[in-house]
Amino acid sequence: MAITMRHGPYNKFDPQKLRTGEIAVVTEGDPHASDGRAVYVCFSPGDVKRMATYEDMVENVDASCKEVIDRHIDEKTGAALEACKEAAKAAQDVAKGTILAKSDAELATADAQNAAGAANEAAEKALEAVKKCEGLMDNTRVTALEEKMEKVLELLKNVVSTE
Repeated sequence: MAITMRHGPYNKFDPQKLRTGEIAVVTEGDPHASDGRAVYVCFSPGDVKRMATYEDMVENVDASCKEVIDRHIDEKTGAALEACKEAAKAAQDVAKGTILAKSDAELATADAQNAAGAANEAAEKALEAVKKCEGLMDNTRVTALEEKMEKVLELLKNVVSTE
């Protein structure tokens, strides 16, 4: 049994023409290899596998790691971005609530100030009324009035009697 090996550019590579156990070396133009060169092993006509050298594996691992890292970063940044969006929305909701609470507090303060003003006015009027009523409760004003009336009556009697 002779070992046969084919070689040539990728555009002439035909896996259907290879025999079982045959090796094919692609010397240029392989789109699956970064340098365009590759080695294929035939298991049956049309059933081939591309072999990898150490250099190919280093490139493949680097590319795979970059892809895995990029995907991981995308997942984590996507999750972080989503969390930031949710936090921003929650902050906006809190800010709206704070603005409404401030407005309600300002209205309540204004109402309280108006009520306090009205209460002060009512207290002043009540104090005036109390002052006007002083002496009525213990009859001191009535007594003073009676005494004045008596003096006026005496004066009138004196005036009438002198005439």
